[in-house]
Amino acid sequence: MKSSYRWQGKIEQSIELQLQLKAPERNFNAIEQAISAIHPYAVPEIIALPLVKLNPAYGNWIDEVTLRD
Repeated sequence: MKSSYRWQGKIEQSIELQLQLKAPERNFNAIEQAISAIHPYAVPEIIALPLVKLNPAYGNWIDEVTLRD
């Protein structure tokens, strides 16, 4: 996508890719650290959005495939 944003007092434009992950909230910090470690931006957009409603079977599947031993 083409992004326009203000950075250090100037309007910048960049071509960016959006990455969307599906993971439980408990994994947010690890995901944030992994992305920040390799992202070229000083301040990458890493956000978590709340789920207002979720198909229970889908939620169970996410939990099953993202559980850590």
